[in-house]
Amino acid sequence: MAYYHSGYSSMKRKKRPRFARILYILLILLILAGLGVGFQLWVVIMKPNTWTQDGQESSVYVPTGSNFEDLKAILYGNGVVINRNTFEWLAGKKNLASHIYPGRYLVSDGMNNNELINLFRSGEQAPLMITFNNIRTNKELAQVISTQLEVDSSEFISLLNDSTFTRKFGFQPNTIISRFIPNTYEVY
Repeated sequence: MAYYHSGYSSMKRKKRPRFARILYILLILLILAGLGVGFQLWVVIMKPNTWTQDGQESSVYVPTGSNFEDLKAILYGNGVVINRNTFEWLAGKKNLASHIYPGRYLVSDGMNNNELINLFRSGEQAPLMITFNNIRTNKELAQVISTQLEVDSSEFISLLNDSTFTRKFGFQPNTIISRFIPNTYEVY
């Protein structure tokens, strides 16, 4: 016959103190809240937040002297940004307002807020194609260039007619037009 002690049959579990149970529950709730906040931050930063027509790249032109309000008006006016609140919040955190550079930018469909803000902060512009053909006078050149660039045609004409400026290149105001060969040029 085996030795049997009555204390072995009913193993008593040690009860944890009530304080320890409350502490474990609070710790689990805190971890879950942290995961929830982390997921929300991930959604704000990494969720696609741009839309372009037909899913193709869209050109966004930022004029010289633009500030953050102007950039928002351009993006919202073109319907590029889907969720404005998350874009503005992350732009504030990444200090986009002090890093806006003028130029032409290509925005792709499905870019997230981080990619869009980094695009404007870095000044990573897309090249602009300037085309002019059949130009005979300085005035004609100025008219064509002013429609494709952010330069005033009267300022461009006065620069072409300035003899001190044209002498730098070995030309005179009446011969500077020969410097411009009709073609398509890629500029930033």
